[in-house]
Amino acid sequence: MSNSKDYRLMLADGNDDFFFVRENSKGVENKCEGVLYHILGDRHPVETVLPVAFGRNVDVRCSDPSGVVCLFHFQELCDVELGASDYHAIAKQYRIIIIKDIPRLTLKQHDQARRFITLIDELYEARCALVCQAHARPDKLFVVQNNDSHFRQINDTELKPGEAFGVDVAQSSGRTTGELASVRELRFAFKRAASRLVEMTSKGWWTKHAGANF
Repeated sequence: MSNSKDYRLMLADGNDDFFFVRENSKGVENKCEGVLYHILGDRHPVETVLPVAFGRNVDVRCSDPSGVVCLFHFQELCDVELGASDYHAIAKQYRIIIIKDIPRLTLKQHDQARRFITLIDELYEARCALVCQAHARPDKLFVVQNNDSHFRQINDTELKPGEAFGVDVAQSSGRTTGELASVRELRFAFKRAASRLVEMTSKGWWTKHAGANF
């Protein structure tokens, strides 16, 4: 008998997608773990280390031994100096990525925001299915303000298209997004990331890329 899991059973409690907002639903704190253990079945999560390149590794504290799913907290992915190559290694290893505790992001958290955007881009290109638990819906997750002198200074920093997010955080020699990108470019990147979050957590995306069963 097959041990595959039907992802639609995980949405039986009325959720329309795999993007869970903390303020909008009771018990949302446990939803990510519920999805994780539904997928794992009889397997138990383990800690593992993913090799990246040039001696770099990514620690995965909650990993499926079969390589189907992993769970991260936002801070594990975006509060540390990880870059596109690290996120690519994660996307290559796992079909389903669960991310917990995603905060609302402003330009004041520009490093974390850019890392998160880079992460989403890598997962999107690899066609990974995504589960998110966040403090706001995707269209409210990224906040751009222009009434602050810090933001006006960023707005005066102009780069050629594509330059702003082409720098690997782990290799940026301490330069921040505030030094590299304009508000206009950040606003565009925020909008793209929000759109991809909606798509990657949708039933349609899961059906197409994770399959009805996994």
